[in-house]
Amino acid sequence: MAEHSFEDAANEFRSIVGKKNDEVSNEDKLTAYGWYKQATEGDNPKGPSGMFSFGAESAKSDAWCKNKGVSKEEAKKEYIKFVYEVAIPKYS
Repeated sequence: MAEHSFEDAANEFRSIVGKKNDEVSNEDKLTAYGWYKQATEGDNPKGPSGMFSFGAESAKSDAWCKNKGVSKEEAKKEYIKFVYEVAIPKYS
């Protein structure tokens, strides 16, 4: 795999979602969100959503928390890998 930057991967994923939002699964959007947030901010300071939390914000918080403990550098690598090995082949 050629070297791709985190910024390039983020731009690629935004482009995919911008062009094919209805085709991109919520699961894939949440996976990308979780890796992106972990890569840019580290562990979610709020922790996982509560038992009675619902909706998009709850799902996003949970997706981010799945990556708890992963370093920012490793999360960037995982995000890049997800975009170039899963999202682009799946939605291009």
